[in-house]
Amino acid sequence: MRNKLQKFTDFTNTLLPHETAYLLSIQQFEDDGRLSILQRIDHNSRQIFQFTPYDLDFDKRKYSHLKNWIEERLRAIDVDAHYEWMSELDRKIMTDSILPNEEKELLRAIRQYEHPIFFFTRFFELAQNYRHFLLIRMRYEDHDLVDDYLRKYRHLYEQSKEINEKLHQATLDIVKQYAENKAESKQWVQWLTEVFYDEQLDGLNRYLALVRLIFIGFNYRQFDFLQEKFDYLDQLFAKGVYYSKRILLNYYSNRLLLHSKFREFDQAVYYGYLSIRDKNHDYLYYATNLGAVLLRQQKQQEALEVMKEAYPEMKVTKNLHTKIGFVAFYI
Repeated sequence: MRNKLQKFTDFTNTLLPHETAYLLSIQQFEDDGRLSILQRIDHNSRQIFQFTPYDLDFDKRKYSHLKNWIEERLRAIDVDAHYEWMSELDRKIMTDSILPNEEKELLRAIRQYEHPIFFFTRFFELAQNYRHFLLIRMRYEDHDLVDDYLRKYRHLYEQSKEINEKLHQATLDIVKQYAENKAESKQWVQWLTEVFYDEQLDGLNRYLALVRLIFIGFNYRQFDFLQEKFDYLDQLFAKGVYYSKRILLNYYSNRLLLHSKFREFDQAVYYGYLSIRDKNHDYLYYATNLGAVLLRQQKQQEALEVMKEAYPEMKVTKNLHTKIGFVAFYI
């Protein structure tokens, strides 16, 4: 018989420990029942093979309201949702189809802007396009607000663009060494570390810097210098900083790689299962990494189950490198 709370259970089964930690940190529930349910969600999110059922004695509406609250709170801080919102507004500005209520929301975002945000350069470029939209329509007051914002943050925008371009230059060396062993990349470690820890930079550049540091670790088989960076990022994620489910899944997969290199295989498997809790573009890659660690633990049947679940993704992926890696372990 289908559980009365099956829909709610299915929803909570996709939640990640950093999501529930953030939700607990911001909740101000006066209802002890709602808090008890949220604490149970948090407990379950940290388990891989264990699950504690939810209390059927609570009114079902309590679960429904809590589900809505969780979705709203996570969406409010989701950097990917924010990017989608910016992209849609930009499209409407460029096609002269933006609605008055959407303009009001954009103007409020500009007025209340607090630097830095994850996709800062995208927001800046949206404001630039909106400024053109306003001035030609002689909406001087709104134009001045947007123009003031652009003047205030232009130097930081230009800095972020320069850093992003330099990241590309670093990536050329890093990937060439990783793929062909025909370059050196350790000369980038200090600069990438400075980018990663610079709290005045946009989150995108900072996270891109970390990913490249991870690659360098693999290039030289040196990983000790990465541990403190992961711990630092872990604290940010628990506070909801730079949140998106996509980024968290990537972070968990990177932690799998880190722990496996330290031969901490139980920890690697734990983060590997978290990385495949929800499916996204890189799900096949994450599943392959988890399968590889399980095989190192001689857990062939468990690895096979993970690979079987990912097999449909392998059939449609356009990434030949990931497909070859999957097939190598699958057979």
